[in-house]
Amino acid sequence: MRKRIRQARSYAIYYGFDRVEQLWQYDAVVLHPGAHSQEALQSLSELHTVALAYLSMGEDANTDTSEPQPWWKPSSTGRMQRNLEFGAYLVDPAHPDWHTQVLENARKSLEMGFQGLFLDTLDSNDEADQLALAKLIMKLRARFPNIALVLNRGFKVLSRVAPIVDGALFEGLSTTWQMQKSGKPKYLRLEKSMKAANREVAASMVSWAEHYGFACWALDYEDNAELKAFAQREAKKLGFISFTSNWQLLRI
Repeated sequence: MRKRIRQARSYAIYYGFDRVEQLWQYDAVVLHPGAHSQEALQSLSELHTVALAYLSMGEDANTDTSEPQPWWKPSSTGRMQRNLEFGAYLVDPAHPDWHTQVLENARKSLEMGFQGLFLDTLDSNDEADQLALAKLIMKLRARFPNIALVLNRGFKVLSRVAPIVDGALFEGLSTTWQMQKSGKPKYLRLEKSMKAANREVAASMVSWAEHYGFACWALDYEDNAELKAFAQREAKKLGFISFTSNWQLLRI
């Protein structure tokens, strides 16, 4: 399974519900665990598409509880920190209960029929958190040695775990989106300064990938053929496999 991800020539990220008839055309797909049945995952496997389950590492999206969880990370004022865009709470990635939670979520996804994990919310400016996230990824690899692991961004974390992962994704390599006051997203190319910074990071990723053998994927956002073609050209130029979608990742 790990080798198939490393050698994949196409991939997709889709956070909607069952679309097996379109997903099978990709070598690998990233899906939300709750959105797909075991039958759908089995069908993808039979069609030789590797399904990776989304797994949040640095944020807790389970907000059904009214009580703060012990792994939620408070600010200096004592209030729990929250990603207001998506409603998730920031976590202390070193907390042992959070490790238990992540490992259990991973186990459940794999038992459903997923063949690997897509590790998200790894970006952190805190060096202690980066180290804790790296240790958590190492725990996942030790617990599930044969599954595929793909990281989303978390570049400083990636530098610590590059030898044990099978893929690294650069979200927002050359395009991005911004929500307008109207409630509609605007899709655009990155500004020159950000584009230059991304190119530098991308070059480092490709260098690590060549050394350790993992795949490099790019995820960009667009709403028209011109922007899509631009993102695909940029990704290919930098040595990445490209996938583009809308901001909600609900378009294949």
